[in-house]
Amino acid sequence: MKNWQTLRTANPKNLLAVRMSIRQLRVAGQFAQIRPLIADLIETLPANDETLILEADLLNDAGLFDDSDAKYQAMLSRNPGLIKARVNFVRQTFKRGFFGTAWSHAAGLEDGDPSAQKFAGQLATIHDALARFAPEALAPGVDARPVIMGAAIRRFAQRKPRPPAQDRLGPVALVTSQMGPGGAERQFSLLARELHARVGKPCATRPRAIFEGPVHALSLSPLQGQLTFYLPLLSETGLQLSELGDLPRAPSVPSNIVGEDFAVLFPLLLGEMQNAILRLEPWLRQLRLDAVAIWQDGAIVLGAFAALLAGVPKIQLNLRGASPHVRPEQTVGNYKELYRALADVPGVEYQCNARKTAETYAEWLALPVDRFEVVANGVELPRTAGSARDHEIWEPFSKATANADRTIGTVGRLHPVKRVPLWLEFARRYLSRHPDARFVVVGDGPQGEVLRSRAGELGIADRLLFVGLTQDVGCWLERMDVFLTLSSNEGMPNVLLEAQMTGVPVVSTPAGDATACYVEGVTGATVSDLDSPDLDEVMDLVDQMLARRRADTDFGKIARAHAGQYSVGVMAERYLASMCQAGPLGGDGRAAEVAS
Repeated sequence: MKNWQTLRTANPKNLLAVRMSIRQLRVAGQFAQIRPLIADLIETLPANDETLILEADLLNDAGLFDDSDAKYQAMLSRNPGLIKARVNFVRQTFKRGFFGTAWSHAAGLEDGDPSAQKFAGQLATIHDALARFAPEALAPGVDARPVIMGAAIRRFAQRKPRPPAQDRLGPVALVTSQMGPGGAERQFSLLARELHARVGKPCATRPRAIFEGPVHALSLSPLQGQLTFYLPLLSETGLQLSELGDLPRAPSVPSNIVGEDFAVLFPLLLGEMQNAILRLEPWLRQLRLDAVAIWQDGAIVLGAFAALLAGVPKIQLNLRGASPHVRPEQTVGNYKELYRALADVPGVEYQCNARKTAETYAEWLALPVDRFEVVANGVELPRTAGSARDHEIWEPFSKATANADRTIGTVGRLHPVKRVPLWLEFARRYLSRHPDARFVVVGDGPQGEVLRSRAGELGIADRLLFVGLTQDVGCWLERMDVFLTLSSNEGMPNVLLEAQMTGVPVVSTPAGDATACYVEGVTGATVSDLDSPDLDEVMDLVDQMLARRRADTDFGKIARAHAGQYSVGVMAERYLASMCQAGPLGGDGRAAEVAS
């Protein structure tokens, strides 16, 4: 950014430097700096229509769409014949998916240059297709893209999926957004590995039905950097993981299935959705699957329609964590339209890893909670040996804190939802109560650098170890006396179970189904207030669980026995049972009728 700033300082009217600076500031989320930048440029230019158009364009580049639209509308209201402004405004709103808004201002484009005339003809063709396929998308202010996809999905509401065979379960596929170091990705990897190991064996709930397989696994994101974190879990059993970018891309969407109007409208969809459909549909069709399980919201939005096009009879949508309407970073409107449409399609099933997750989705989508099958996470005893790097990190810290009489730790992404800044404040206050305590934070994420700096500001850096990413979480859990998490949002946290498997008591906020992971007052304790945890209460609970562990020689045995109920094997059996059923399983494991 410094190079562009230098160039812009030397020549404030350098439009390329201004545009590149705006782009960089937008990516960095520094919107407060964009308006003054644009204002400084505009002040140096003549007060005319060209300058007003440039200002509106720059606001659009910055993502300040309301401001940009308001300026264009004011210009067109004052001078309806300002063709350049009309073309720009219509193109920009059209590109953002608001076709109805674009169409309401398109009159007069035919009076422009040949490019504007051609654009007017394209808009007319799209308008006619939308009027037939999804007329509600023509309303001004409506993003047409999710409406188009919702209408396309509902074309399958009368489909009659192939019923499962009585004596076999054939090929299945698991699709995930990515393979980075997250809890959902770990569960995906464990399930894929376990299903792969069960190929050729009877299904537990239907002993006469053989799971013939094979199991196919796919990541929508490239397998590079941290997005290969869980590959070892799959490769150790010989299961190959494919990535979307390596799949051949079909030249066009199969219009014979959904119709010619959809083929006309398909280019309006987001590029990543087009790409996923054109690559996934032929891949899924070629595999002739009995079932596909699609994990996480992003993959579901991109992949479920491709599975319908490919004729997959059973499509399982795996929802992890709370629904998007309580996670403001998600594109809630787009997701909701598609999820509601998918609810009307036979053979499409919702699965969650926690009851509270199911409840949030049921509320958001206005569906009966029984539509959501709950399959609890499966965990296995973490490896406790540790790598050479783990030991290299631990030894200096261990020596520097040799007087420590207790180690409090946590594991997770350094992400706002984990509330690690609050965790660090807990550590500062806990040191005032127990000066010989030490702390371990395992994981990495977008807040990593800020949190390390914050630990220094709080004066606890010499008593706190940031471990970073590791494949051997168990060796760090084993070093903890109490595990503490202060998350604001969770599904069913794997690490609470893994901590107990290593004999460590846990303290947690009541986020998601965290409280279902431990026995209250026995192997774990719950902070009473999720939204505003009282750190005095947190310190008391940590002390109580530490005292309980030290007083009960059987504590480790009790904790391991409880966590052992959540095995990977049981999780895999539930998934296979669901794949073998003609309808979705309810929360009690019985087949439920598909809503139509």
